[in-house]
Amino acid sequence: MTAISFIVPMYNSASYLEKNLKSIAQMVGQKRAEAEVLLVDDGSTDETRAIAYRYAKKYSFIQVIEAFHQGVSVARNLGVANATGKYLTFIDSDDEFAPNFVDVFETLIVKEPDLVFVDLETVDKDTLLENIDAKQKISLFKLINRGRGNTGIGSKFFKRSFLEQYNLNCQIKLEKNYLLICNVLHEYF
Repeated sequence: MTAISFIVPMYNSASYLEKNLKSIAQMVGQKRAEAEVLLVDDGSTDETRAIAYRYAKKYSFIQVIEAFHQGVSVARNLGVANATGKYLTFIDSDDEFAPNFVDVFETLIVKEPDLVFVDLETVDKDTLLENIDAKQKISLFKLINRGRGNTGIGSKFFKRSFLEQYNLNCQIKLEKNYLLICNVLHEYF
């Protein structure tokens, strides 16, 4: 079984998808056996699908799934249905990653938790995360989230068996991500 499945819903993402896929290819790097990337095209009408297939042809760990335009929640659920990873995460087609992201993730799952929450930071290319101490990271996190906690789906890794046990999936209602996070927290705590 693959360790992690990155599920990337895409809709008319051509203008920024290339940057995302370069980042993913670099991040997965030598970890091809431990990671898969599922690019779920939600009926794009631009060059998104062509770019996705070009990367899938070049990298064996990338798979393209085509769908009719039904929205990001349906695309995410389609990704889950096709994923083989023990852990699943959802990323947006305009996200970028540090090259060591998969390595860091592997250190977080040693004890096989049901959920992994990570903080996401936006930094410019000249800022090194190593130069930001833990207290600064917490302050930045609170400032960005205004003390509410991060409800974004992209900063969570879900153990597949946990999602299946509680029949949790991405919902179309409410803010696309928030309902899933609320359901997860309700079942877990």
